[in-house]
Amino acid sequence: MTPRVGVMPQPPKRLARIAAEYLARGWPAVRLAAPRNGRCQCGDTCAQPHLLDEEPIRTSDEAEQNWGEFEIAFTTQLFEVLDLPAHPGVALNAALTNRCPTAVARPGRRFDTLLEPGPVRWHFYLSRGSVDPEKVTRAGGRLHCGPDGWIAAPPSRTPATGRVRWNVHPMQTLWRPHRPASIFES
Repeated sequence: MTPRVGVMPQPPKRLARIAAEYLARGWPAVRLAAPRNGRCQCGDTCAQPHLLDEEPIRTSDEAEQNWGEFEIAFTTQLFEVLDLPAHPGVALNAALTNRCPTAVARPGRRFDTLLEPGPVRWHFYLSRGSVDPEKVTRAGGRLHCGPDGWIAAPPSRTPATGRVRWNVHPMQTLWRPHRPASIFES
């Protein structure tokens, strides 16, 4: 089997339905323009993925009508996202045992994250202010937070993230970000 080159976009109607579901649950979905093969969906020659809208689309109907071929991102105005590399991410995921909405980003990988941790990134959706940014940095991670922050949302695909998928779907946590006493001691 020949490996795929590049990143294939998701079908537009599917992305619109998924974005509509996020919006119906109160999750701040925004259209994400992802450059592919030297061209960006926004029409410019952008090198990096970027938000197409300054504000999240507000309703499910708006999403279904306006999404098009764009990927999905979440703005981090209502929650923050702890972005960790493979090894600390695997350990934290095991410790949280399905109590936290968690996504996995796999650039260029099709393997199980436990068998091939390589460049896999783990995204933990947390209540705002629940993690110390200095501890995140010491763990080799990044904290996506604040009104200007954003992160690619499942099932988006970008050259930088590869495919992003849910490991613990927000439905399993009743669509609530995790509120730990201390995320690094959970």
